[in-house]
This record gives sequence, structure tokens and C-alpha cells, in this order.
Amino acid sequence: MEDFCIVKIVNSGWAFCPPVFITFSGGISIMINSDVLKLREKFHLFQNQETALAAVRRSADAYYEFLSMDQEYRDQILQFFTGEMGVKLTYDTFFKRIFRPDICPERLEGLLGALLGEAVQVKGVLPNEGFRFSEKASLVVMDILVELSDGSLVNVEIQKIPYAFPGQRCACYSADLVLRQYARVKSERGKSFTYGDIKNVYTVVLMEKSIRGIRGLSGQYIHRAEQRFDTGIRLPMVQKYVIVSLDSYREQKHGLETELDAWLHLLTDESPGTILQIVEKYPKFEAIYRDVFEFMRKPEEVIHMFSEELRILDENTIHYMIEKQKEELDAVNQELDAVNQELDAVNQELNAANQELNAANKE
Repeated sequence: MEDFCIVKIVNSGWAFCPPVFITFSGGISIMINSDVLKLREKFHLFQNQETALAAVRRSADAYYEFLSMDQEYRDQILQFFTGEMGVKLTYDTFFKRIFRPDICPERLEGLLGALLGEAVQVKGVLPNEGFRFSEKASLVVMDILVELSDGSLVNVEIQKIPYAFPGQRCACYSADLVLRQYARVKSERGKSFTYGDIKNVYTVVLMEKSIRGIRGLSGQYIHRAEQRFDTGIRLPMVQKYVIVSLDSYREQKHGLETELDAWLHLLTDESPGTILQIVEKYPKFEAIYRDVFEFMRKPEEVIHMFSEELRILDENTIHYMIEKQKEELDAVNQELDAVNQELDAVNQELNAANQELNAANKE
């Protein structure tokens, strides 16, 4: 029987790395990006999509889940398995797995340090379910919540799709952090508690698809904010915000000049060539990619996780569309209210004119 192989041609990186021609015993030649071959060899990945698919078929449940996905996602999974593209770490479950602060705190420390512009040390991981604002209200649930060595709290949110009311959402997350810290520190300190014991709280949001008003700002992709007074007085306000527009960063085609670039490329660029460049220039990232690709050798677990991620994504998309439609409906209602007010004013003027005419006619 003649040898054969299923191969997808990967375009990313071709401008920098020439393709390689492989000839099989049957005389068939195929062309493949040499960066893909290097990635497969370095991280011991499946050598082609046929062997990857055979591994998927070994589990009936995994294969059923795989077949139930759209073709686009089936192609992505096979590309993950074979190194034709890296894993999208903006998927919530993948991000949490790789950046688990209880197992690899140095990864989250590195990312946060680069974003905040100062060295940070993770002291501990806190439950992601926070303060309930009323008895009937739902809990504020965060993606990753950690306490730093100086007592500050950091909430890291990863968002694949834009949400309505992003400012209000950030405010709720930040308020939860303040209340959580206040309750815990006051309980620990007892009568010795003072408000000076309250440390900074950081809300960090990584947006894969930025909302209108954030995306497209010339050269800007990291937006930092804190509360200030217009008179110039300086008070230590503890609520800080960092919003990262990942799509804006990707569109600007940055190089790998700094470690911050390496972290942002990790989250935005899945091309084999970029992965190899990051590992070569910043060796500590090799352990991250090794964990990612080692996980890719567990097809059943990957497919289950990916399927769950798509389910969550569908739910979030529905919620976003509902919120968006409500926002648009509210805007229409406001316009109608304004028109009605104008009509009421016109009617009042007409009534006044009619009264004047009636009075004149009586005279």
C-alpha cells in the first residue's frame, strides 16, 4: 500500500520561512511550511492530520463531540494537534489552564508585571465568586483572582467577544474587589483595623475583540485608568483599571522588541514562525508552549474542553446580542421621548394660539 498523508498548507510565516517539499514512496510530493515541521519536532506533535484524527477516533465520545462541531472548528482542532497553528489562549478554559496561579504563579506574575509596569508577586489565589449585591442578585464571578504580596487584589478577565456596558462591568468588578478586601482585612485586624489597611485593587481586562471606542485608537492598545480629582489634589484612590485591546495590538503588527510584546504575541499570534521566534528570544516561554502542546497530545480532553468553550461562547454571544438590542431599543425610546416632548411643546403652542383666536372671535 502506498503511503499517504493529509496536510493543510499553512500560510503564516511563509514570507520568512521557505516551504519544504516532502516526497512519499508513492511518488506524491507535498509542500509544507518548514516552521510547522520544526514545531512538530520540538514539541513532539502529531505528524499529520490523519494520525491526529485516528487518535480522536479512539474515544467514541470525543469523536462524536468532534463530528458535532462546525467544520471550521474541526479544522482548527486538527491544526492545533499537528502544530499548523498554536492554540488560541484567549479561550477561557485554555487561559486558566496555562496561567493557573496556584501551579505556575510566575506566568501570571510575568504577564501582570509587564502590563502594570512593575514587578509583582502572587501571594495567593482567592475564590472567584465574590460579593452578592442583594439577596436575589447573582454573584459577581471572576476569571482569575489573586492577592499580591503587598495585599493588592488583581482580577484578570479574558473576553473573546465584546460586552455591552463595559465601563459599568468594570466598576462592578472593582467594587466587588474593594468590598471583598474590606470584609476580609477588617475581620483579620479586628479593632486595630484602619482604612489605611485597604490596598490597591486592579481590574485587568484582556479583550480579543474590542468594543467601539477602544479599537482603532491610533497606536493605543493598553488603556490604564484610575480615579483622579479635577482640582489636582492627590488622594490614594485604590481602584485601578487596565484594558488591553488585543485586536488593536495584532493589527499594528508589532515585533518582539520587549517581553511585553512576547506576552501579547502569546495571546494574539498562533503562527508557528512566531512561536519559534518567541521561544528563541525569550526562553522562559518554552515551558508555556510545552505545556500547551503537551495538552494537545490528549485529544479526548482537548475536544471536551473545546466543546465546552464553544458552548460558553454561544451563550455569551446570545447575552451580548440581547444586551445590544436592549441598548439600541433604549436609544430608540429616548429619541421617541424627545420627539414626543417636541410634539407636546408644539401642541401647547397650538392650544395657546387657539385660545387667543377664540378670545379674539368673542370680542
